[in-house]
Amino acid sequence: MEIRGNQTENKTLNRLFPALGSEEEDDSVIDPDPLEDVTYPESPVTHIFVPPKPKTQSDLDKMVQNLVTSSFFAELEKEIEELDSEYGEEEPGPPVPSLKPMTTVEELTKKTEAENPEAMFELAKLYHKGIRVSQDLEKATELYQAAIQKGHTKSLSALGNLKLECDDIVTAASLFLSASEQGDTEAFYHLGRMYEQGHPLKKDYTKAFEYTLKAAASGDPRAVNHLGLMQLKGHGTPKNYEQAIDNFIKAIHQDNVDAMNNYAHMHHMGWGIDADFEKARMWYEQASGRGSAAAYYHLGLMHERGEGGEADWKAAKECFLGAAGLGSRPAMNHIGCLYRDSGQSELALEWLRKGMERGHPEATYHLGNLLLADNFEEGMKYLNLAVELGYPVKKKTFSQEGSCLYWS
Repeated sequence: MEIRGNQTENKTLNRLFPALGSEEEDDSVIDPDPLEDVTYPESPVTHIFVPPKPKTQSDLDKMVQNLVTSSFFAELEKEIEELDSEYGEEEPGPPVPSLKPMTTVEELTKKTEAENPEAMFELAKLYHKGIRVSQDLEKATELYQAAIQKGHTKSLSALGNLKLECDDIVTAASLFLSASEQGDTEAFYHLGRMYEQGHPLKKDYTKAFEYTLKAAASGDPRAVNHLGLMQLKGHGTPKNYEQAIDNFIKAIHQDNVDAMNNYAHMHHMGWGIDADFEKARMWYEQASGRGSAAAYYHLGLMHERGEGGEADWKAAKECFLGAAGLGSRPAMNHIGCLYRDSGQSELALEWLRKGMERGHPEATYHLGNLLLADNFEEGMKYLNLAVELGYPVKKKTFSQEGSCLYWS
């Protein structure tokens, strides 16, 4: 069977995917690749459609009028009211403490010199994030370690997060394990992800679920959302779509964008709930408007397929480019395949290379396949790399036949 990307009419694609100028690419976006974030997998779901910038005052006036008369916000409010009526209003949290005057860097420094562990921790956070001081990870590390020596538990997880940012995941895991022994909920969340992914800790779905459940019980919205994902996948617990939906909704009430993505996907796929493309689009739009690359990508697929409305290639293009600009590897692969199918090989190679450089198996495969006709040796190099990355093609079935590979 020949492996190919989505088939499209060449005329349509040539019209809608012209050669991209530099203004349409956002190379300044750092690729965090978070499951699509530390090298965790991306949430499985995953715009608001971004219109072109107005060029004249008249264009701006029209955009504002369209926004005012749009029914989107009314529909969104209705959806939230339905959730509240079905699942109840969110329980009120504890009273918000009165704000304390901000402690200056100088005051924190003096307290640190007096070996105050809380001051060490607070000052370390400033150097860690570059807040009110120049970012200095080495200084932050020294302060976190000093606080840890004084028995400050939160510094363990904070230093673990710093190590994650520096790609020292082994040291991070050790710090999270130590913090978890003292009941630190931040550590519970990260250990749950590490045990689920199997890196650097040995994969153990049971432990992953246990740690995620502990973190969720503390009210961490990331953990509540991820608990839903584990229930959706059946990782460490039997599959249960209804419980997954409940947790996504709880996390939505805590303003978790990933949960909006996941709730949209449940409507999109009809998992545990009636398929509803209009609601799926609405929640994808809400999430993508908050910067979700995955939501841009999935909304692009809905526009491309005509799900929940007429097929709209222009809107699909904007969504895919928006997702790619935010670092979505599947979007880079998809754009590359669309350019390939429209006969624009140079642009296809450009986008497939972007995906390959970020470790996307399918983009790596399509890149190798596209290169075979002109450079068989280089093409095979990327095809073998795709296999190493987990793309489901057997080496023994590789063969040169035009520019296509076949597999069984």
